[in-house]
Amino acid sequence: QDCTPQALEAMRRAFAEDPRLKAVGEIGLDFYWHDCPREVQYEAFTTQLHLAREVGRPVVIHCREAEEETLMVLESQGFKDYPLLWHCFGLGPDWGRLITERGWHISVPGTVTYAKSEALRQAVKTIPADRLLLETDCPYMTPVPHRGERNHPGFMHLTAEKIAEVRGISAEEVCSAAYKTANSFFGIE
Repeated sequence: QDCTPQALEAMRRAFAEDPRLKAVGEIGLDFYWHDCPREVQYEAFTTQLHLAREVGRPVVIHCREAEEETLMVLESQGFKDYPLLWHCFGLGPDWGRLITERGWHISVPGTVTYAKSEALRQAVKTIPADRLLLETDCPYMTPVPHRGERNHPGFMHLTAEKIAEVRGISAEEVCSAAYKTANSFFGIE
């Protein structure tokens, strides 16, 4: 409801003036909460996607209980192979493939360490290393054994260790690949 023409113009100016702004996001659809009508979310999402293309920045997607709808919008707006990061991914291997086959990236949060996240761990096995990033999602989704505490980047090593275990490689390899991928995705090199 705050995606007004004035807000968009302020964002355009900010991207033009500040090279530290590396992506447009998190943007997307969130059907978990019911405080914003879906049609308003669709309109804001589409408008923000156009802004990302206009300012030439990657997109970071927020999607909660709206996966099919988010995919539909992205495809209808021609975002296949556009630099895009699916933030805080928590789905299984089928969705992992759908996302990476479109040329997009996936960030994996601390929930990969949760006992009930077997589908996510199965997805982690299939995500190409050059499409995988580590996610903090502070202050939530804290990895085990700190689940329930406030999350912070200092816990990312636990996420990396679980991904390494699942992939059968070292945590250093996971971190090195994720670092390289993040730098490339955000143009930080």
